[in-house]
Amino acid sequence: MRMADNTDQSDIIEFLGKLSTHDGRPVERIETHSAVVFLVGDRAYKLKRAASFPFLDFSTCERRGDFCRREVEFNQRTAPHIYIEALPITRDSASGLAINGNGEVVDWIVAMKRFEQDDLLDQIAMNGDLPNELLAEIADKIARFHDACEMTPEHGGYDAMQWIFDDNTTEMRAYPDILDPVLVARLAQRSRQVMATVGARLDRRRQTGFVRHCHGDLHLQNIFLDDGQPTLFDCIEFNDKIACIDVMYDLAFLLMDLAHRDRPDAANFVLNRYLARTGDFDGAALLPLFLSCRAAIRAKVGAIASKEHPELANRHWPIPSPLRSERSLAPFWSAPMSSENNCSASKSSIAYRRALTTTRQLNEPTTASSRYRSAYCRMAFRSSRTPHSRTKLSVMP
Repeated sequence: MRMADNTDQSDIIEFLGKLSTHDGRPVERIETHSAVVFLVGDRAYKLKRAASFPFLDFSTCERRGDFCRREVEFNQRTAPHIYIEALPITRDSASGLAINGNGEVVDWIVAMKRFEQDDLLDQIAMNGDLPNELLAEIADKIARFHDACEMTPEHGGYDAMQWIFDDNTTEMRAYPDILDPVLVARLAQRSRQVMATVGARLDRRRQTGFVRHCHGDLHLQNIFLDDGQPTLFDCIEFNDKIACIDVMYDLAFLLMDLAHRDRPDAANFVLNRYLARTGDFDGAALLPLFLSCRAAIRAKVGAIASKEHPELANRHWPIPSPLRSERSLAPFWSAPMSSENNCSASKSSIAYRRALTTTRQLNEPTTASSRYRSAYCRMAFRSSRTPHSRTKLSVMP
């Protein structure tokens, strides 16, 4: 099929929003900074905006088509019954625009099964309804997902994390009217200091199987309840540097989001449960760095969204101060990071306490007892001992 490269999508948005396009059924529209979603009956149709940001490029019809197909493929790992297919929007001289019709392909959409917006975890969190039973299911689901994810040793490690920090700094500096330049500069300086101490650990985790093709955007808006079961969706399909990451860095976005929404107790519970299932204390030692980076990403994306679509920014991306990102690094100032390869119980306990120190910096209470810490230490990773432990996350049933 021949494809057009028209960045003006106004006629396509109008077409997808018409009742006549959908046999007279009412259409509800939801907009974000990178997509427009049309809710029709039991279906949802997602149109990617013809936009280009430093972290994504949807500027051509061909690219949007490729990424629509990738979105379906990648999200079927966690929500196969939700993601149906990628469909072309076509145009011919006789009948005009059509979904999956004849003629020139002018754009692409992702067809999905619709679910209620009230089932999104961010809505549920706003209503204060995140019981421990649900949080446990979420942590377990993420642990099993990470265990099944493909290892991607060509990504991750020190260089990849340094790229993320550099990109964050560059983008935050571009919005001095939104993000305090003094705080951004101080965060950049402290991030460089921390990165110099953890590079070996980051690279070792990449080499031993903890960098995987993860979700990449694992916050509350991208989890919903499907028949009461937490389901991950809307993973990153447009940038492998963002999706192929350390598993603990993937989890860190959810922890940061919960803390940012004044649910530090929930963040702490999810962390404890995840550690109980995986024993990843080596990763937990890096949690201050990962939380800092996630807070910086939310700040920069919120700033970008506020410029591109100011009416959407506060609703979809509440902007934290760079100060929150900086505070997440505080545990590194009080204790040097170990670069040893052994995974002893004492080292695991230190990693665990550092992770909880991070949550305290975000005003999170600690909830784990010494009994749990002892159990976690016994389940710690054996990544330097056996070939098997380098390829499995040892998730408990």
